[in-house]
Amino acid sequence: MSESQLLHWCDKTSRVLLVIGALIVLSLPFFYPVVGYDGWIHLNWLSQFPRVFFEGNLYPRWMPDSFAGFGSPAFYFYPPLVYWVGGMIYTFGIQSPLALYQSLSLIFFILSGLTCYWLLVKLVKNKRAAFLGALLYCIFPYRFADLYMRNALTEHAAFVFIPIVAISLIWINKPSIRRSHIILMSAIGWAGVLLTNIPAFIIIFYGSLIYLFFARSYQKQFRKQLIAFLFGVILALAISAVFVIPLSDLLKAISISTAIRDKGFLGAIMQTGYALVDMFSPQKIKTLYWLLCVIIFLGGLMLLSQRRSILSEHVATDKNDRALIWILITALTFQVPYVFQFLWRILPMMPVTQFAWRWDIWITLIAAILAAKNFAATKSKVWTNTIVIASVTVTIAFAATYYAKVHSKNVGFNPGGMVAMDAPEYVPQSAAIPVDSLYPLLISHKDDREILISKGYANVSAIIREPLATTFNASVTSEQTELLFHRLYFPTWHLRDDRGVEYPIRSDSLGRIIATLPQGKRNYSLEIVPTNNERIGKWISIAGILCVAGFGIFIILSRKREASSSL
Repeated sequence: MSESQLLHWCDKTSRVLLVIGALIVLSLPFFYPVVGYDGWIHLNWLSQFPRVFFEGNLYPRWMPDSFAGFGSPAFYFYPPLVYWVGGMIYTFGIQSPLALYQSLSLIFFILSGLTCYWLLVKLVKNKRAAFLGALLYCIFPYRFADLYMRNALTEHAAFVFIPIVAISLIWINKPSIRRSHIILMSAIGWAGVLLTNIPAFIIIFYGSLIYLFFARSYQKQFRKQLIAFLFGVILALAISAVFVIPLSDLLKAISISTAIRDKGFLGAIMQTGYALVDMFSPQKIKTLYWLLCVIIFLGGLMLLSQRRSILSEHVATDKNDRALIWILITALTFQVPYVFQFLWRILPMMPVTQFAWRWDIWITLIAAILAAKNFAATKSKVWTNTIVIASVTVTIAFAATYYAKVHSKNVGFNPGGMVAMDAPEYVPQSAAIPVDSLYPLLISHKDDREILISKGYANVSAIIREPLATTFNASVTSEQTELLFHRLYFPTWHLRDDRGVEYPIRSDSLGRIIATLPQGKRNYSLEIVPTNNERIGKWISIAGILCVAGFGIFIILSRKREASSSL
């Protein structure tokens, strides 16, 4: 086979495989089982958040049914955007957690393809090439591992906003782009990533710093565009304030810091570090695991042999390409086991990402950009087509092999077990029992009454339990009586009587709320009370959204004015 024939074959094969792979991946949400590492947590939250949202609470922070009905403060700490979308879908009658998960998976697949297509059209000025690159972005092996093997629904959703962040970065070095456009794209992109997935936000943040440095966006001629970009980031933080601001004074109440410390870099260095390989290691699919090791090794040798061509094509000629290649090098290097452990520990926020293979987020985007540029070139490159073919083939192999394995073990969806638990990092820090031992103890108490008298004498009646409150009457006859509630302790719970007098609450050894009442007969209410930071964050977010809307209206009006003046 001649070189031209090989090039033609690779080019056609890569395009056909992209279309086939896209059709397969887009159909998976309708029948693929949700049995990944995080699937049960997201199904748990999708059974609660949309329901409470539908009942009128527009930002449900407390999940009342988690931890065997003792509740969880999950959404004081977990980004809410995906679940807001789930709540909107819920209002249209799709109310099964599994159906919601499938719907959200498909929606974010399509949206991520559209935003990537928009980015690539801006870069390569070729719609067909941009379309093929966007397909690769949607079906790159990490995307499959992310959604179907890990069931990382919110990280999957973050891929919608990553191309928007990328275009705002690229526009910094283009003085012809209006600063209002940069502000708008930067604000939407960064707010979207932050409100969907914090680890993805951190990875994109560090990758953006690398881009700004190697693209030399700090130079004087780009200073105004850089300021516009940073102003957009500030607006994004303002939009996200309703989520971000309440975090600061509440983190100490839960075990999330312990979870991060225990996993930290350990999860990043135990195996190869590459999601495309490590996802299959615990699944014990040895054949595919070692096959992927060989593919990645041979791919590395091929890229090494082509290094001069790659560097001359993508580094020496274009600042944007040079910056992206350096991000790619960083993403690959950070995943080498043990090599960058010290950086992982000292870089701010980096331990929160937990796993080094999250740098594959950048690899996915850069692969899509390089593929689109290859398809738009007058003469495509064999090495680029080979990467596309290998990537799509691996994704199809993932889908078939993992599906066969799951069904051979008859693993299915278990609603009862799903709702019982929640993510372990959200148990109270005040619980004296380790998380692994706490789970079965909470389950053993799941059928307890709403209020138990643990000390003293009282008659407790007229108990009404609501998602965010418990009201009751108590006639206390002893000098002091302790009540034990079927709720997990969290600082935003407050106990008051009908006169407005507040009574201190504390945690027992399991993390349940316990309170001491004085003698007498009173009506009481134990309820979630919004913090001052929640109120402040809400108004800052409203102001941020109004500012971004103002920039959007300004851009639309200026375009109409230009169109009318050109006639």
